[in-house]
Amino acid sequence: MPELPEVETIVADLRPHLVGRIIVRCELRSLPHPVVRYPQPQQFVDSIAGLRIDVIGRRGKFILIALDGGRMLVVHLGMSGQLRLIDAGAEIANHTHAIFDLDNGKQLRYRDPRRFGRLLLGTETELLDSGTFPRLGRRCSSTKRPSPASATSTLTNPFIARVFALTAPRAA
Repeated sequence: MPELPEVETIVADLRPHLVGRIIVRCELRSLPHPVVRYPQPQQFVDSIAGLRIDVIGRRGKFILIALDGGRMLVVHLGMSGQLRLIDAGAEIANHTHAIFDLDNGKQLRYRDPRRFGRLLLGTETELLDSGTFPRLGRRCSSTKRPSPASATSTLTNPFIARVFALTAPRAA
């Protein structure tokens, strides 16, 4: 299973390439057993097309991609998942379950040989009410403030801001 530093590295590597991009089209290749857990696969494909990527970050091992319209794409890599930015003409590797075509001609591809990962798409209410996105506990106490370059400083969506929020240390 990708560990926390690996998830952070994936997010940091993808951030400069994804923020501001528009998802033109999505193709799910793992039917009839899709990695999409919410909403239904066809609704997922229809809903994500045309949305702009505002922010990419992580909370725990969840990769959180904030989209316009108050929606969020949640990616959990499971045991063997990969999220890679690839040229559209590149050969599609085995076990590639989702392909997101971007407006710059690149593709964001989700690959997971063991299928333990998952993709979710929705608003705060939809994701929490569906029971597919866990109610995450408080972050570890920290006295550090986020740097201006971090995703937390650019958040405008209230749900995303709450998910990424740093909590003040508890009084002893």
